[in-house]
Amino acid sequence: MSDQEKIVKGLIPWTDKEFQEVNHFLYNLLQRPKDDWDLSRVPDRLPVSAFEPMGQVAKHLRKKYLNDLLFKAHFVRFNNIIRFLQEHKSELIDQDLLKDNRKVPLIKSHLIGALCEMAYTEERSNPEGFEEYVFSYSDVMKQIKKDL
Repeated sequence: MSDQEKIVKGLIPWTDKEFQEVNHFLYNLLQRPKDDWDLSRVPDRLPVSAFEPMGQVAKHLRKKYLNDLLFKAHFVRFNNIIRFLQEHKSELIDQDLLKDNRKVPLIKSHLIGALCEMAYTEERSNPEGFEEYVFSYSDVMKQIKKDL
């Protein structure tokens, strides 16, 4: 299996501690004016701009992970985690896995643990028409129940 497949399918796990550190970085970034951001080029020609929060996350991750495989895998995973939390926000709140009544949403450790370790098991088309892999809500819920 190629490195690209490992990245795209989420086969390279992360730790909840590493996710939390990057999430904290993003939260702090969003509290500052863009004049304080590093607006230089985003590494590795990723499809994000330095003027976007994810461009800043990419720069932060590149400093943490000099290995290309880890850098790209964790950047994709961070994006997929954030997308999953946004897409399933109401269900996660109902299941008491997410509390969003604070400046920084509180994400239960079982949920973050699952999202940091699981492969992306649902294939779907993105707006550009390309197939991509994302977290399956039902698979995430099964993993959380198994971990409890």
